[in-house]
Amino acid sequence: MKIDYSTDAVYIEFNTKPAVDSIEIVDGVIFDLDEDDEVTGVEILDLKYKTPEQIKKIHQYTEYPIKPEYLQQLKDLFGSAIPCGV
Repeated sequence: MKIDYSTDAVYIEFNTKPAVDSIEIVDGVIFDLDEDDEVTGVEILDLKYKTPEQIKKIHQYTEYPIKPEYLQQLKDLFGSAIPCGV
């Protein structure tokens, strides 16, 4: 995880595969995608202004689902904003 305090941004890298595309799933929440359209990382901008509902969208976004083992990393970071059972 990389944090940039000057921009209030966090980047959570799930694997080291290079990203070839990015998609903003909610305002300021960006998925990086590899060549197989798998999520390789998540960037969250203006983190201190994000609501639990916006963080939940990371888990609920189904067009590019996050693998369960990566969801556990998010749950460890965001607690109750990511539902139990991931």
